[in-house]
Amino acid sequence: MAINQPVATVVAVIGEAYARNANGELRVLKAGDALYEGEVVITRNGGRVELATSDGQLLEVQPNETIAITAELSDTTRPTPQESTVGDATIDRVIQAINDGGDIDDAIDAPAAGLNGGAGGEGNSFVRLLRITEGVDPLEFEFGTARTAPEFVFDGGTGEETASVVETAGVTAVISISGESSVIEGESITYTVSVDKAPASALTVNVVTGHVTTDNGDLVPVTTAVTIAAGATSATFTVNTLDDAYADSGETFTASIASTTGGGYENLVVGTSSVTTTILDQTGSD
Repeated sequence: MAINQPVATVVAVIGEAYARNANGELRVLKAGDALYEGEVVITRNGGRVELATSDGQLLEVQPNETIAITAELSDTTRPTPQESTVGDATIDRVIQAINDGGDIDDAIDAPAAGLNGGAGGEGNSFVRLLRITEGVDPLEFEFGTARTAPEFVFDGGTGEETASVVETAGVTAVISISGESSVIEGESITYTVSVDKAPASALTVNVVTGHVTTDNGDLVPVTTAVTIAAGATSATFTVNTLDDAYADSGETFTASIASTTGGGYENLVVGTSSVTTTILDQTGSD
């Protein structure tokens, strides 16, 4: 199979679906994306993905499933039988070793040599040792009883495959809040909550706006739940100030990160935890 040759293409995506590469990095899937050997497709929260292999087969990844993308998914990328069988030269060496009274272990490539096997738990490349039907005269050869035969994997067996999902394991993400340092009395101000690494699932951030020197009439303290969608790195929210009858220039309030839930992070730390905003008095009479 050619290096970086696509094995399948995303036809349709419903809900949350991602592809994880060998480095553990996630990317959000969308229709038209190519999938390569070694990647893993992950669906979450009821998401579904329909794939088309390079030979035209349609495959559906059900909700909350993890599917490894291997060359065996498609006829056009699957290794040929000739690539995974023992050649005639090896058979000749085995026969010659028997005839000469030699060690047949020396005539056979070790399991780790020669062809590459599939990825752990995923491969369908096999080593086949063809049966040798020539007889051996027991009077001419003696074989020790403590011989160690090489191990071979044969086609046609059944087994179970277990896949695991690593969700940003060992990666530390930083969350921060930003916004303007001043606002005119009676107007609104927009704040942004951001992370330096996109979450694998929706990240909810509870932000509290509270008084520092403001009068109760200028700002009503509230807790706002801000959601950063999976695959995104920021979300915004708005705080309104009230226009009252008093001069307010110089009064301040804060917007602070109080807590977070979700996101799939193993480590999430707070960078800039709060923003202080000054209310400027409205020009003219209140």
